[in-house]
Amino acid sequence: MPRLSWSDFVRGHPRAHLVAAVLAETEEIGSPEVKANRNLLVRRIGQLKPSGAYAVTIVRGVGPPEIHCAFANEADAAAFASAMDAKDVERYARYASQRLFRFDYAAESALHRALPPPRLSAKRSREAAEKPRQLAKARPKRG
Repeated sequence: MPRLSWSDFVRGHPRAHLVAAVLAETEEIGSPEVKANRNLLVRRIGQLKPSGAYAVTIVRGVGPPEIHCAFANEADAAAFASAMDAKDVERYARYASQRLFRFDYAAESALHRALPPPRLSAKRSREAAEKPRQLAKARPKRG
């Protein structure tokens, strides 16, 4: 099923299942590191092939930033929660089920090692294919 924007997902799934990742207190909400962590979690969710719609967003309330992953299907939330070793909690309103895990440097590193390398976009694939040719043209010929 597709990944939706947070606003579209919340509008269509008012009693969704939440799995929240708590980041380090020192992380800045708009930083490249937090966005990279979000993207890493999105890749993990994609690897699990959820059967229902889901959405992911970065949240900063009181305390450290969090990455909220919401699922239409409880089974999808349970699979992701199990993969991330999330624990049941009761701290968020509106959700049918809630789980939480710490996403620290060790968890991030372990997830990087567990996931295959990200696929390049079509544009980046073309750029990568062009690079050896550009380098060959730029090298002076010897002899």
